Amino acid sequence: MEAARRTWISSTLAGETVALAAAGAVLDWHESVDVCEQLASIGKAMRDAVSAAITASGVSGVSIDGIDPMWFLRFANPHRETRFLELATSHGVLFKRGPYNFAAMAHDEETITEIESAASAAFVELLEEEQGRA
Repeated sequence: MEAARRTWISSTLAGETVALAAAGAVLDWHESVDVCEQLASIGKAMRDAVSAAITASGVSGVSIDGIDPMWFLRFANPHRETRFLELATSHGVLFKRGPYNFAAMAHDEETITEIESAASAAFVELLEEEQGRA
């Protein structure tokens, strides 16, 4: 312990060999999987699911922008955006305000179905709330 008292130890990067091994494993994996293509495909599926929710609900003033792997919802009314985000979260899906909702390799078909379901429910509830105030 006396040697440790005389030495500066960085716990942030103290596991350099572990970090290097992890980086090497990721690079090896990237050589065997077309990550960019998969992220684009997953992102497209996510965008399509949310677009279907927008269309099915009949909500207006909402569009999807960005590129497939990193897209976002654009709301004409910021208060509607806030309420949609709250409602979607209550259905188990967290959409990011503004740019970007990123596709991830972990987003499988089941997850994309959950995203569409939560978006649909949130858009319908949003419209119902707005019609109740009208």
